[in-house]
Amino acid sequence: RGLCFCGKCRCHPGFEGSACQCERTTEGCLNPRRVECSGRGRCRCNVCECHSGYQLPLCQECPGCPSPCGKY
Repeated sequence: RGLCFCGKCRCHPGFEGSACQCERTTEGCLNPRRVECSGRGRCRCNVCECHSGYQLPLCQECPGCPSPCGKY
C-alpha cells in the first residue's frame, strides 16, 4: 500500500493514513443524498468522525443527546 522512507510512509495512489492503512474513498461516509457525514463531521479511513451531539454511522441527529446548539 506504500513505501517507507526515513520512517514516514509514502502511500501508493488510492491509500492514505500514517501507515497507508486506509483506502482513499468516502463511499462509507455518504448519506442517501450523497452528503459526506451528513455535513456534521469528517470522513477518515472511510468512517465518519462526528461533531459532538451527532451519532454514527453517518452523523445523524441523536435523540436524547445534548444538543450541539447548547454550546452557543
